[in-house]
Amino acid sequence: MDLPGILGDEATAFRYGTDQLPAVPANFNFGVLTPGAIGRINDPDATEPYVQKFSLGFQHQISSTMSISSDVVHTLGLHEPRFLNINPTIQRTCNPAYPGALQTSNAAYAATCPRGVSTRLLDPAFQAAGLGLNRLSQINMFSTNNRSLFDSWATTFKYRKSNILFNASYVLASSRSWGGQPTASYSGNAIAIAPENQFAENEFGPTRIDERHRIVLSGVIGLPYGFQLSPILQYGSPRPFSANTGFDIDGDGRTDLDRLCEGVDPAAAFAVRGNLAALQALNPLGCRQAPVNSLRSGFVFNGTEFEERSHRFFNVDLRVSKIFSFGERFRLSLNADFFNLFNTENLAFGSNARLGLSVAKNAQTFLQPTSLYGPGFGPPIGRPFTAQFGARFTF
Repeated sequence: MDLPGILGDEATAFRYGTDQLPAVPANFNFGVLTPGAIGRINDPDATEPYVQKFSLGFQHQISSTMSISSDVVHTLGLHEPRFLNINPTIQRTCNPAYPGALQTSNAAYAATCPRGVSTRLLDPAFQAAGLGLNRLSQINMFSTNNRSLFDSWATTFKYRKSNILFNASYVLASSRSWGGQPTASYSGNAIAIAPENQFAENEFGPTRIDERHRIVLSGVIGLPYGFQLSPILQYGSPRPFSANTGFDIDGDGRTDLDRLCEGVDPAAAFAVRGNLAALQALNPLGCRQAPVNSLRSGFVFNGTEFEERSHRFFNVDLRVSKIFSFGERFRLSLNADFFNLFNTENLAFGSNARLGLSVAKNAQTFLQPTSLYGPGFGPPIGRPFTAQFGARFTF
């Protein structure tokens, strides 16, 4: 539970391990929730997630030096977790600025919207139970009613001779889900969605790690005088993300998931990024939002102006090695490793690249790179050109 106002400004200056815990306000009762607190419950109908999966493939030896294999995989994820905001504001009904909402002059307005534009779905129920309006604000429910789909077709070609080993693979894939998060992803409270919006048509789309095409080429090449080259090339097509407004479009009281209105040119929103009034003019309240994760490119400042840049991944690594032998027992192995050989910029776009969000109110990050490629719980993988040298002596 979130108990607003208990610690006040003391919490912002608190230094863990250095300062004493702030004093609890006088007459505070830990057994009573503060009015307006955020609640969290588990769905009583929650069940264990599971997947339905099937695959079909073949492998064939073309000759003594070549082989090919190909596999098709289909995966359906069921009963996957999703946080639902089951007590959203009902501004589509209570905020006259929304199309079709009740006007304050309507005789039913006072009973339907006892807190005006701030009325939440369960406010009338709390009032009827004698608990008072705004007994709880947002209530996040952990549910297991989400689902996702993943389909892939992977083909691998292998070639081998005395001094050459070559592998090539191509993967055609499609990852989709409600909400645009990966299979069984714990997306957390930060992107809780109102139940009425969870299965809206524009909420189903590619996940933030949907990579339609991936190509990997690798090999080991023996050269004269005992030198050996081991290159690996990787290409991944752009992964998608969403362009978010940063203000409440659908009237549920949250601003985390609201995307640009359908039909709004992202370049037009980029031109007025950070300007709330201009963004609101482009994206009127109650509009139909653009599909989830519908962008696969952003903008990069090249020194004089912004240019559009793809969200693709391209990387070439190379190892050069040489072994020296001294008699029958002693060997010296020297190697040089070159990572991102061509110093390719591989970037992640968005205000929150891990969740696939890019907020138009934030002028510094909207549709712009915020980290190297591969953000998430682990380190980025899109590092600049790096070299390392090593030696190993065995006896």
